[in-house]
Amino acid sequence: MQNDPAAGLAVLEEGLQKYPALKSDATFFGTYLGAISRVKKKEAMPVISEELLQFEKKGNLSEAGYNTLIGFYTRDKRKEKVDSLTAAMKLAYPDGDWKKTEAGMLFAKEKDLAKKTALYEDFIRQFPPNDATKAGVDNLRSQLANAYAGAKDYDKFQQWNSSLAKSAAAMNSNNLAWKMAENDDNIELAKKMAYDATMYAKGEVEKPSDKKPEGMTSKQWKQQRETNYAMFGDTYAFILYKLGDFKTAYPIAKDAATINKLKDPEYNERYALLAEKTLPSTESKKLIEQFVKDGVASSKTKEALKNIYVKEKSSEAGFDTYLAALEADAKIKKRDEIAKSI
Repeated sequence: MQNDPAAGLAVLEEGLQKYPALKSDATFFGTYLGAISRVKKKEAMPVISEELLQFEKKGNLSEAGYNTLIGFYTRDKRKEKVDSLTAAMKLAYPDGDWKKTEAGMLFAKEKDLAKKTALYEDFIRQFPPNDATKAGVDNLRSQLANAYAGAKDYDKFQQWNSSLAKSAAAMNSNNLAWKMAENDDNIELAKKMAYDATMYAKGEVEKPSDKKPEGMTSKQWKQQRETNYAMFGDTYAFILYKLGDFKTAYPIAKDAATINKLKDPEYNERYALLAEKTLPSTESKKLIEQFVKDGVASSKTKEALKNIYVKEKSSEAGFDTYLAALEADAKIKKRDEIAKSI
């Protein structure tokens, strides 16, 4: 359905023919109108407007039903209608989910960290966390952690980040560590955060602590865990490279690039730079040459190859010709791949 909007709409319409009552379900109705919009494009709005009118006429709207109407009228820039429906929804559901939504939006917009923290505490008082709201509350905590990170208050970042699920905390730590390393900001703290995230992710690959998510195959789940390990490990290797700890960084960068099947130029870059620093020149040269031939070498990777070449030849004379020959292989390979796909 995602790849063929028309086919997706046809399936939904077939479902409606068999079960007309589905159109009264706000979730289905929203999906149906979205499909109409994708297929009919500019011609969709008159059709959608009539559907919205009939949906509203049924009366006895759920809060979700109101939100579906509000969402589509907002897209159509019908402000008066949106305001009218919003007022009606709040009157019908004075303690509805809209209260949480508005409180969350107010929290997200606040830039002052003290006020933002106070808004979080107000949110928790008004809407005590439970199993149904845990994900939303964690999102607020994550926003707070990242807001403190943006202000370079790393103690407060770690305080809030440590209150999150380990997977979310590791992702935040990785992202912050990368930014810090790029800016040479508190590099030792960045190293610790990247290390912790990498070790967590590696442990999840070897022995996952969480259950497999629903709707995901075991293979997909494993790939997801490996991808996280590669991403976090790449950050850690980058930081170690900047600190000159090439020996520790090399196997981690190799893991990250290998998990990505040696096809990602960014991951290959860290692998290549560390190979240059740790491997015999014959081995690192062979590795990087292959990256160039495969068309997966960044400019920095090619620079590493140049360093090896100059060290070997005691001159950079002839390097451009040598590199061009390797890049010609990449062009031929790319042309062959395109030909096969036609």
